[in-house]
Amino acid sequence: MSVLSLLLGHGQAVTVARPTASVSGVGSVAQTFAVAATFTGWIQPRGATDGNFAGRDNMNVSAVAYFSGTPDIRTDDLLTTDAGATYYHVTGVRVPISRGATRANTHTIVDCVKRNSETVVLPS
Repeated sequence: MSVLSLLLGHGQAVTVARPTASVSGVGSVAQTFAVAATFTGWIQPRGATDGNFAGRDNMNVSAVAYFSGTPDIRTDDLLTTDAGATYYHVTGVRVPISRGATRANTHTIVDCVKRNSETVVLPS
């Protein structure tokens, strides 16, 4: 099954949220996320690691997301398919021009990880 057929048959709306930083009056930095765009994509989980920190489970699920063409997705963006209930941190973006095979130059591959120990609130 090709990536294009996966996108056509199983693609869903993926919202991209971009990090922004602001500095308060006392000098502390806060990171928030603003919705940048929505694209049709397909996210495939790959595997999970389950760690424990200070008595709390910290599961990380790695995934690969596929998008047609070259959408504006950057490292450190967030991807979500359900209004922020589940989100993936982008760790790498492979655009079509980076790969040598002509047949593979039609979609963008995004490496990402879901961290179950974090909470992110997207603006509504």
